[in-house]
Amino acid sequence: MKNNKSLTNSYNPQKNQESAITLIALVITVIVILILAGITLNVLTGENGIIKKAIQAKEETERAQEREQVQMEIYDVFAQEGKFDPEVFKEKVKDIPSIDPKTHDNEKGEIVVETEKNEYIVDGETGK
Repeated sequence: MKNNKSLTNSYNPQKNQESAITLIALVITVIVILILAGITLNVLTGENGIIKKAIQAKEETERAQEREQVQMEIYDVFAQEGKFDPEVFKEKVKDIPSIDPKTHDNEKGEIVVETEKNEYIVDGETGK
């Protein structure tokens, strides 16, 4: 008699349906999570992703800071000398430690200020 009770309790169609629905819900949840993970990775690392845009913004900021430092030295030469003196400017630019620039004159009479990544050209007569 005990065996008959356990056999009738073990087969419960309603419980199997609930298990199947739970399994389907789990599979759908995993698929949705995988789709969202793929979208997130694409947004972060894609061609126009957040990481690439952050790197570009960093480079543009560094370039703007270098340019501003060079311009500040030009203004400083004007303030001290009353006019643009190319030799004083070259000496002042060499003293900017954050960009470690190298200067030389080109064939047009311009002063070329080279940094590790960029190049700035300053008119040798006007300082512009």
